[in-house]
Amino acid sequence: MEHPTANESENEVASSEQLQSTSALHYSYTVDEAVTYLLQHGYRVAPRTISWHCQTNLLDCEKFVHGNVQKWKITKDSLDDRIKTMEREGFAAAGNNGQLPASKPAGNSEQLQATASELGTEIIKILKGELQEKNKQIDEFQTIIREHNQQFENLNQTIQLSNQTIQQLNGILALPQVKDVVQSMQEQKQAREGE
Repeated sequence: MEHPTANESENEVASSEQLQSTSALHYSYTVDEAVTYLLQHGYRVAPRTISWHCQTNLLDCEKFVHGNVQKWKITKDSLDDRIKTMEREGFAAAGNNGQLPASKPAGNSEQLQATASELGTEIIKILKGELQEKNKQIDEFQTIIREHNQQFENLNQTIQLSNQTIQQLNGILALPQVKDVVQSMQEQKQAREGE
């Protein structure tokens, strides 16, 4: 087994430092800085909500350890996306007086409302799709039932016509003239066979 040379070890350390440096530039906001950034854009969000956003991947975050405590670093792009989402979902922004708006949700309630809204929209889409599929199946089933009903109706008409024909034939066979003709034919047949 080959051991890495001193140059290879130095290159790995340098590469690792570059990745950490690039990551530090990309993930540039702490939770507290993210709270301040959102507040500057008019949205009051509690630090625990930002942490929860990181845990649930609603923000692009990277975990790091500071001392014995795990902390989050967050990208500016994901904070900007979150601001757009809050604007789209109708969260009221703070007024110009610098006070926190009373209408803004505190703590996790803001996230719960956003998640419930997104979840509700997704559930509605799924249910609409399933409802359309069920309606299509019901239409197909009703078409099959109509076709079968038409076939049964045609069959009933055929049976009725057959019954009428049988009754007419029975009526004809019951006539005395027909009985005489049939009996005469049978006698002639027997006479020919006897010859």
